[in-house]
Amino acid sequence: MATTNQNRMFVTLTLPLPVPQLIKVTQAIIAAQTGNPHIPSPSPPLATLTVALDALVTTEAATKTRAAGTWALATWRAITSSRC
Repeated sequence: MATTNQNRMFVTLTLPLPVPQLIKVTQAIIAAQTGNPHIPSPSPPLATLTVALDALVTTEAATKTRAAGTWALATWRAITSSRC
């Protein structure tokens, strides 16, 4: 039986706290990993990350309108998206 070596790299990021900056950094990460042959199957998958980013962008836009209930929506999304 032959063994195959797999090189794995673990990366830790210090992400910005302001949401607009977080959105820009996440967009850059998705763009850099899309089609990158060195990262054939990132974890979490880019589709999952894109869905979470879209939800964050939508929530941020709603929060900026200062409509009733948007603060609670933003808080709920922040809590649930940390589980991705």
